[in-house]
Formats: sequence, C-alpha cells, structure tokens
Amino acid sequence: MSNIKQFSTERKLTQQIEDAFNMYCRSTYAERFTLRNGDTVQFIVSRMTREQVEEAWNDFVREMRQLMPVG
Repeated sequence: MSNIKQFSTERKLTQQIEDAFNMYCRSTYAERFTLRNGDTVQFIVSRMTREQVEEAWNDFVREMRQLMPVG
C-alpha cells in the first residue's frame, strides 16, 4: 500500500478527495521535476515518504482553502 493510500485510509478520505489529492501530488511532482504525466510520475508519487505525503497534504489543503469561497 502506498503512503498516499495509507494516509487516505487513516484520514477516512472519500475516494473523490483521495483521487484529487493523488492527482495533486502527481501534477506537483511532474512540475517540480519537469516530467509529463505518465508512468514515471506515477512511480515517483508511489514512492513518496510519509513526510512528503504530509507536506503535500498541507499544501493541497492550503491551496483548496484559497479557492473556496468564504461563507
């Protein structure tokens, strides 16, 4: 089980949020390493450490907060 899957299971994320977070990680790493979306990116993301997953989650939530309307 990848650290992202384990993290998502522990946090009881819905499948939709897990998928969005996974895609966020893939696009972030693709941009960081100038890679295209594909097996290489998927491999890199699957090898993320727990610390990298936690950091990516915090970045993901921070960016989502900026996009959400203030209610």
